[in-house]
Amino acid sequence: TGSMYLTYGNGGTGASGTMLVSGNGSSFTSGGFVYAGYGGTGTITVTGNGASFSSGIFNIGHLNLGGVVGSGIFNLQNGATATSGSVQIGAGAGTSGTANISGTDTVWNTAGMTVGGSGAGALKITAGATVYSSGAGIGDQAV
Repeated sequence: TGSMYLTYGNGGTGASGTMLVSGNGSSFTSGGFVYAGYGGTGTITVTGNGASFSSGIFNIGHLNLGGVVGSGIFNLQNGATATSGSVQIGAGAGTSGTANISGTDTVWNTAGMTVGGSGAGALKITAGATVYSSGAGIGDQAV
């Protein structure tokens, strides 16, 4: 229930990581922060009916404390579900983040979302997928 850093590019040396949650009954749960691309490159994929992802605050592409730029991708697809607290996609100057949400019965519930929070962010909802958010900002805090 703590925080999870999929990549932690502490020195800017090309850290990368991937996580796959696939198939009925498979799940990932964190009550804390989740970073996909925290000063490195990170990809999280959740796929298939019955697969689920749950997080507190979720950052996709983020600067680490040393100012190293991150790049993150979140793929939610093929009937998988996700629930997140506040979400930032592309959080920090020079960062990039992409969320690809696709497929019928694929659902992402968020407490709030910023797409392009000082960085480059993209949210792509396709093929019958649904995203619910209590609030959203697009192109927030441009530098």
